[in-house]
Amino acid sequence: MPFLFIIRLCCISIMLWGTALSPAFSAKQNDNAALIKQISQLLLPQRQTSETGNIKLRIRVLTPPVQLAELCPTPALKLSGNPVKLTGNRSVIARCGKRQFFIQIHVNAIATYWLATRDLSSGQILSQNDIQSLRGEIDKLPNDILLEPARLLGATPLRMIRAGQPLTANMLRPQWAIKARNEVTLTAPGNGFLIRMKGIALNNAALHDTLRIQTRSGKIIEGIAIGNDKVAINIE
Repeated sequence: MPFLFIIRLCCISIMLWGTALSPAFSAKQNDNAALIKQISQLLLPQRQTSETGNIKLRIRVLTPPVQLAELCPTPALKLSGNPVKLTGNRSVIARCGKRQFFIQIHVNAIATYWLATRDLSSGQILSQNDIQSLRGEIDKLPNDILLEPARLLGATPLRMIRAGQPLTANMLRPQWAIKARNEVTLTAPGNGFLIRMKGIALNNAALHDTLRIQTRSGKIIEGIAIGNDKVAINIE
């Protein structure tokens, strides 16, 4: 009888101990959830556009809880470095006033990427019939995997691409929005005004690329390709 009493007492003690720890454990989980949400918001703007579809991230915090406990309630977060690949091991800088911490994380991602539907030859122009989407994990895919269909349509393969291959940036030459020696329209917005002028492109440029333009006065300036034969320049 004393032995059974001791066993029951131990069981009750364990249950009470677990109950006492439960709120703290739950709070720690909630803290991590808030931290992971902040980190997700840092990562997604690098890749997330209206064309990439919904990128789903799975973030695992590698930094031990004892170190995370030293963080302030609302640290200012910033990604460390500028890696090309979205997934894998990453480092996040957390600043609390004058104190700085490094949080180590591992990122997995699911996204929509694009495959060649058939063998593609060097020099041909890609159409919608040449590509198909596939949704899945991108962790083991090349760093420059293309997620935006707009970067594929009208592009030209630089080499033979086999059917079923995931399409990457180094496989393709983008469609030129502006070709060298074309006349282009330059726009320069100012405070309450907009300047328009003509110029000659000195190099090829895809959408959002930087290019050099020669104005009618002979001056060489740089601008950003914003459309077919359209360039935006900054006059500040």
